[in-house]
Amino acid sequence: MDSMRAARIIAVTVSFAGLAGMLGWYFGIQALKSVHPAMVTMKFSTALSFFLSGITLYFIAQSLSGRASVAQAVLPATTLMIMLVMATLLASAFFGLETGIEDLFIEEEAAAVKTTVPGRPSLVTMADFVALAAAGMSSLVRHRRQRKVLFAAGVFITATGVAALIGYVLGIESLYFSWPGVSTGMALVTAFLFTLAGSDLIIMSRSAS
Repeated sequence: MDSMRAARIIAVTVSFAGLAGMLGWYFGIQALKSVHPAMVTMKFSTALSFFLSGITLYFIAQSLSGRASVAQAVLPATTLMIMLVMATLLASAFFGLETGIEDLFIEEEAAAVKTTVPGRPSLVTMADFVALAAAGMSSLVRHRRQRKVLFAAGVFITATGVAALIGYVLGIESLYFSWPGVSTGMALVTAFLFTLAGSDLIIMSRSAS
C-alpha cells in the first residue's frame, strides 16, 4: 500500500470516528461519547472538529497527489470551520468567558467528568485542532515550506495524543491534560484520534515539496 493511500484511509477513519461521536451525543449513546461513563467525554465540538479534520486530511492528500481542484474548494471551508470553533473556544478559555459555542449544538451536564466548563474541550485539544487547521490552510498553496509545516503540525499533534494515551495507561491525569480549574481532560478516544491524525500529517509531509 502506498503512503498516500494509507493517508486517505486514516483520514476517512478520523472523519467517521468524529461522525460516530456526534451521533453518540445526538442519540445519547454513552459508549460513543466516552469509553466508560467514569471517563472524560469527547465533547460534541471535538467530534465535529474530527469529522471536519478527517475531510481536511483527505483533501490535503488529494492535493499532494495532484488532484488539487476539489481540494481548493473544500479545504477553505473545513479549515475555517475548525478554526472558528476551536480558536474561539481557546480564546474564551484564556479570557475566562463562555461564548455559547460550548453548548451551541448539545448541552453537557454540569457534573461532567474532569470537565472545567461543560462542553469545552481540553486546552490541548483546542490547540491541536488549530494546528491541524493551519496545516490545512498551508496546503492551499504549494510552497517550499509545506513539508515543514505538515511535519511540525504532525509531530505536535501526535506527541500530545501519545502523551495522553500514556497518561491513561499510567493513571497520571496531568499527562492527559486534566488540570483542575484550568483544563478539561483529553478524552481517551480523542487522544487516539489525534495520534492517528498527527501521524497522517507526518506521512503526508514526506510527499510534500
